Amino acid sequence: MKDAVRLMSETATGTRTRAAPPAVRILIVEDSITNRFVLRHVLESSGYQTREVDDGEGALEAAREFAPHVILMDVVMPRMDGFEACRRLKADAQLAGIPVIFLTALDEKDAIIRAYDAGGVDFVAKPFDEREILARVGAHAELYMSRLKLQEYARQLKEELVRTAEDEEAGRQVQFKLLPKDGVRFGPCEFHRLLMPSMHMSGDFVDYFAIDEHRLGFYILDVSGHGAGSAFVTVLIKSSVTHALSQYQAGTDDTIRDPARLLAQLNRELIQGGLEKHAVMFYAVLEKEGGDLLYANGGHFPFPVLCAGQASRLVESRSPPVGLFDAAAYTNVRMPLPEAFSLLIFSDGVLDLLPEPTLTDKLARLEALGRAGVTDLQAVRLALHLDGVLELPDDVTILTLTRRNT
Repeated sequence: MKDAVRLMSETATGTRTRAAPPAVRILIVEDSITNRFVLRHVLESSGYQTREVDDGEGALEAAREFAPHVILMDVVMPRMDGFEACRRLKADAQLAGIPVIFLTALDEKDAIIRAYDAGGVDFVAKPFDEREILARVGAHAELYMSRLKLQEYARQLKEELVRTAEDEEAGRQVQFKLLPKDGVRFGPCEFHRLLMPSMHMSGDFVDYFAIDEHRLGFYILDVSGHGAGSAFVTVLIKSSVTHALSQYQAGTDDTIRDPARLLAQLNRELIQGGLEKHAVMFYAVLEKEGGDLLYANGGHFPFPVLCAGQASRLVESRSPPVGLFDAAAYTNVRMPLPEAFSLLIFSDGVLDLLPEPTLTDKLARLEALGRAGVTDLQAVRLALHLDGVLELPDDVTILTLTRRNT
């Protein structure tokens, strides 16, 4: 009870973290009435909706009725302990995705391992620390809601696949909603993107985002084939990358900072999904303020063009495509960068539009853009005569990154 009083006192003196977004529901599964009271007080004071049950059996029924975004699960309870309750939740397809945070006074390593083996995503020890509870609940609630939103986008897109060609434009709009805005700046770094689909929906995709205060992540993606089926895979990969980003920001996994590990994870997901689709993908992590570039290339070609001053060169690295081979291995490459530079990344659809007779000549033309100072996206479009092209044999995508002197 002394811990409960301390926790409530901290709440009253204004040590709460960020308020919850509206309509976020938290299910509290705890046999101690004192602990339930404290958790309810802390969560509802921060804007969460709560429901309480006192055992594992009640948790299953309450989860179906209340549809929580996060479950706080005590470990030691009568009739059914938290581990078993969590296993049953994860066995139910409708409840399996709800994140479960275990609450326990146990500090043995075995208990922590059992919690994660049962399907839990996090672990909070008693006595409770209010800021820790709110931080972990907030992070996992945002992660879960983000995944629900992406699943809804994927559901909308999948519905478009079974509609007639007249309705394909709606699917195109759903996919393009997931693209980042053109011209986004992160401190001294600025991204621009161009995506020209050969059909209503594209098998190409680009994304860029802040990983944390110091790092940016970005990728270009080209799924095999064309049209709706390939576009659907771009949504799935976008969802997986967003999930990895959310896990890092929640403090549970740092895969998003490791390009080779992320490509390996996506490779497993595509193969296990049985979609009979593979993709080429270049993913990189950049330190915003004058740092290095860490990247892995999953079969992407043509190689990116690095431009600095009047010099330019191809950023070469070879690894297998993503989703094609079970035993594919990916390698990180760390490349020192000048403080100011531009990076031009093209999908292979650009090569089809170049008039040069050989592949070597086409690559030389792309590399020459940097030496000529053509690094602005609009200037690249003009130099490659992309404006006014009515029919494309393949999707055409260009991603540009510029870091200026600070």
